[in-house]
Amino acid sequence: MAASANSRNVVFVDGIRTPFGKAGPKGIYAETRADDLVVKAIRELLRRNPQLDPARVDEVAIAATTQTGDQGLTIGRTSAILAGLPETVPGFAIDRMCAGAMTAVTTTASGIGFGQYDVVIAGVSSTWVATRWARAPTPTRASSPTVWSIRARS
Repeated sequence: MAASANSRNVVFVDGIRTPFGKAGPKGIYAETRADDLVVKAIRELLRRNPQLDPARVDEVAIAATTQTGDQGLTIGRTSAILAGLPETVPGFAIDRMCAGAMTAVTTTASGIGFGQYDVVIAGVSSTWVATRWARAPTPTRASSPTVWSIRARS
């Protein structure tokens, strides 16, 4: 499909991932909140890109498998505020199984492509302890958040 005369090219600027960890009650993230991990990833993204004024971020989109507990409360918005972005930066949550990261990236990238945004942060929090996925008898946390900075090509 040919690009529209009104669309813009979109580029990934940087990506951050917290380390993978062992699942289970003694796992690396067993006592860590999902939103705390996302906040750390966003802060590291901003630290590694000091030329990006946080006020230039137009949107923060964070996906999570289930919007409950520490993955609830509109995790995109709360994580943005807790990471130190200005309160004027909006954020939203995506509740989608398996394809949440892809949805966060494609949704915000299409917004850049058509001029709705210039700079976004998109990511995923794939931690499962708070959701008690599959009704596990003990808390498990086996994955890690990833965030990306995406912008229009200059």
